[in-house]
Amino acid sequence: MPNTRFGSLLAALALTVAVCVAALTGCKQEVIESPVVQDAPPVYTGPAYLRGSIGSLAKVQGFNELLVSGYGLVVNLDNTGSIGVPTYLRQKMLNYARLMGLGSANLDTNTPQMSPENVLANPRTALVKVSGLIPPGASVGQRFDLLVEALPQTETTSLVGGTLWTTELGIEGASPSVPFTRTLSSARGPIYTDPFANDKPQEEKLTLQRKAVVVGGGITTEPRRLRLVLNQPSWFRSGAIASRINERFPAPPNATVKTANAQTDTYIDITVPPQFRRDPEQFLRLVGALYLQGGEGFEVRQTQRLAQVLADNPKAVEDVTTAWKAMGRVILPELRKLYTDPNRRVQLAALDAGAWLGDGKVTDFLKPLAESSDPVMRTQAAEILAQVPNDRDADRILAGLLDDPNRQVRLQAYQSLSGSLSPAIEHFEISDPFGVKFIIDRVVTARRPLIYITQDRLPRIVIFGPDIKFPDPTLARIWDNHLMIRYPADNEAMKVFYQPPGLGSPRIQDVQPSVATLAYLLGHK
Repeated sequence: MPNTRFGSLLAALALTVAVCVAALTGCKQEVIESPVVQDAPPVYTGPAYLRGSIGSLAKVQGFNELLVSGYGLVVNLDNTGSIGVPTYLRQKMLNYARLMGLGSANLDTNTPQMSPENVLANPRTALVKVSGLIPPGASVGQRFDLLVEALPQTETTSLVGGTLWTTELGIEGASPSVPFTRTLSSARGPIYTDPFANDKPQEEKLTLQRKAVVVGGGITTEPRRLRLVLNQPSWFRSGAIASRINERFPAPPNATVKTANAQTDTYIDITVPPQFRRDPEQFLRLVGALYLQGGEGFEVRQTQRLAQVLADNPKAVEDVTTAWKAMGRVILPELRKLYTDPNRRVQLAALDAGAWLGDGKVTDFLKPLAESSDPVMRTQAAEILAQVPNDRDADRILAGLLDDPNRQVRLQAYQSLSGSLSPAIEHFEISDPFGVKFIIDRVVTARRPLIYITQDRLPRIVIFGPDIKFPDPTLARIWDNHLMIRYPADNEAMKVFYQPPGLGSPRIQDVQPSVATLAYLLGHK
C-alpha cells in the first residue's frame, strides 16, 4: 500500500519547484559589472622625433649634484692653526677627536701623545668647514673634490701643508642649527692651497691660505637614488617603462636589484648599472632616448627616420646619436649604410653610434677622416676611435695622431688612448694611504714636446715626447720658501730643498732636471 504522507511531500516539493521556475522565467536577470578604469592618453614632452621615447614620457628626478658638508680637523700645520673652538662646536669636536683616537695616537712621529682637549688647543691643528658636491647617480666609493675653509671665528692663518683627518659629511652637516644629519660620505686627504698666494697682497694672501682643496678627498658611503617621474600617472606605462629599461640595460646576474623598478604609477626607481658607474649621465641620456616600442621592424624604420631628421636639423646630432645607441646592435646593418652617407653630420653620427655599439667595421671608415686636412675632422675621428673595442688598427691610427701639428688633435688622441693599454703611453701612479693622488703619463712615442695637466676624474700630468728638461739657471720658491728648486747649469743635478712644517732640519735631494722626475719626487711625502 503506497505511503500517502510521502506522496504528499513529493507533490508539495514539485509545486514549489514549479512556482520558482515560473518566477524565474518571468523575470529578467540583473547583472552588475565593475566599471573599467582606463589610463588617460600619454602626455609627451620634447621634440617630435623622440615622441614615444622614455624621456618623452617621464623626467629624471635627483639628477643634480648634492651639496654635503661637515666639520673636520686639519693637522700637521706649521703653527698656523687656531687654539680656539667655537662654543657650539666644542663638545662635538671633542667627541670627534676621541672617535679618531687622538687621545692615544700621534699627530705625526715627532708629536707627543695628547688628549683631545690639547689637540684642539694646539696651533698645529685647525677646525675647518668641509664641503663637496656628490655627483648625480654616484655609487658607493665614488670620489669627488672637497673645499676646506678655516672657520671665520678662528684665528687660523694658513692651511698650507696640512692634512684633513677623516670626517663625515651630510646634507646641512656644517649648519649650526642642524644637530644631526645622516652621513652620506666621508672626507679625508692632503690639503692643497694656492702655491702662488705669497705673490699676492697680504690680505688676499691670508684669504687664499685659509681655503684649500682636497682633490678626490670625498668618498660616497651611500648611492645616490635616481627616479623617473611619469608625466602622467599610469601603472601600465610605469611597468612598461621599467620592463623596457631592464630589457635593454639588464642588471648583472648577481645584482640584488634590477636596473629599473616600478614603485608606483607615478615613479620608477633607477639603479645605474656597473658599466656606467663612471658616467651615469650617459646612462640617463640613453634611457631617455630609449623608445618604448620595439621589434617588428620598428628600429630599422626609426633609424632611417632619425637620419633624415639629422640631415634636416644639425642641432639634433646629440639626440639622434644617443637614440641610435639606445636602440642597440639590432640597428647595425642599417647604420652601416650611413657610414658613407654624403651628409658629413649623418656619417659622423652613424660612425659614433656604430663604434659605441662595438662595430669594428667603423675603423676602415675613420682612417681617411683621421688623415683629413681639416683638424676638426681629425679631432672627431680621434674621439670616435676611442670607443672601438680592442682594435689594434684604431690604436695605430691614434698613435699617429699623437704628433699631429694641431694641439687639440694631439690631446684628443691622448685622451682616446689613455684608457687602453697602448704601449704609446707609460703610466705612473702616485699614491698615499688615502689612495691614488695623481697620475704621470709619458707619451713615449711622441716627438713634439708638450705638457698637459688635467683634473678630469683623476689629476694627471701628461708629458709628450722626450723628457722635458728645465732651462738653466732655474730658481723657484713657494710656500714661504718651504720648497725651493735650484738648477744651476746644464749637466748638473737639480737640487730640491724642502722644509717640512714643524721640523728643524730640511730635506735636500739631488734629482735629474726633468719634469717627469721632479713631478714623481714631489708627489711623495
